[in-house]
Amino acid sequence: MRPFLIALGLQAYAVFLAVTQWKIGLRTDEAKYILDIPYPHPPLVRFVLHATDSVFFAEFFWRLFIATLIVQAVWMLVSVARRIDVRTVPLVVALWLCSPALLLQGGTIMIAVFTAIQMLGLLILSLLARRSPRPWMAPAIAGL
Repeated sequence: MRPFLIALGLQAYAVFLAVTQWKIGLRTDEAKYILDIPYPHPPLVRFVLHATDSVFFAEFFWRLFIATLIVQAVWMLVSVARRIDVRTVPLVVALWLCSPALLLQGGTIMIAVFTAIQMLGLLILSLLARRSPRPWMAPAIAGL
């Protein structure tokens, strides 16, 4: 029951970030992604964002999805922090959830959030590969 309540609290934080950014309004870079204007960023993400631009509340959906992704990534950090030292878990969680980057970019429709999640996955895989290499880790790291 406790992990469920923690996840629910984290989701409330993600909703707060999404609503805050939604009230600010659409920024220029966000509009370029949603309208699929050629821009030097991953075309797949632009295509997916553009494919849903006619859906009612699509902008808020993507804001909430991205905020949820970045906030719930704390579970990956917790799993790594537990392997290193259990006493560091609260510090790692607090540093992640209160970081200026998360506060400013959480809830924005920006590619930087996807890049942050990608780099977090890469760092976690590289830490795990050092401790106990497995055959699937090299392709996973290369894929990120």
